[in-house]
Amino acid sequence: MEQFIRDLTSSAGPQHTVLALVRDLSEEQESTLLEVGARDALNLPSTAGRLRARLALAMRGFPLPTSDVAEVVRRGCLAIHLGRREVRVHNEEVGLTKTEFDLLASLAQRPRNVLSRQELTSAVMGHDHMGARALESHLSRLRRKIELAGGPRLVEPVRGVGYRLGVS
Repeated sequence: MEQFIRDLTSSAGPQHTVLALVRDLSEEQESTLLEVGARDALNLPSTAGRLRARLALAMRGFPLPTSDVAEVVRRGCLAIHLGRREVRVHNEEVGLTKTEFDLLASLAQRPRNVLSRQELTSAVMGHDHMGARALESHLSRLRRKIELAGGPRLVEPVRGVGYRLGVS
């Protein structure tokens, strides 16, 4: 568990905190957990009141999350929550793969602009080595999922150039 907390705190960054909840926590375990990066450690079982108090203590100094209104792109009944990596049609979540979401997000962040196939593959894969057929396949599945959920056909091909997010 100590290595897990070390790894977690080193990769999570300063905006995250770790509260370790451990059954039958010994004083020695508690000291070790605090030394390796946990903000606090709580012995289980514990009361709800004590857990709430410890969570409040652990969260002191962390800003409350701000509204993500600016991170939502809406097109009719479709809402793309960029920060939450969530897509909703008629307020029902549509399950997308990472690649499908990244393609949609790339298009949504530049509405009405045409993005070349190379720009899309670079944005999604970090390089432009995705073949044209693979890109077409991802976009086809993305369109199908949104349309099956009752959403509009938004990803529009622009012949010989690339794709754009339509205005429907």
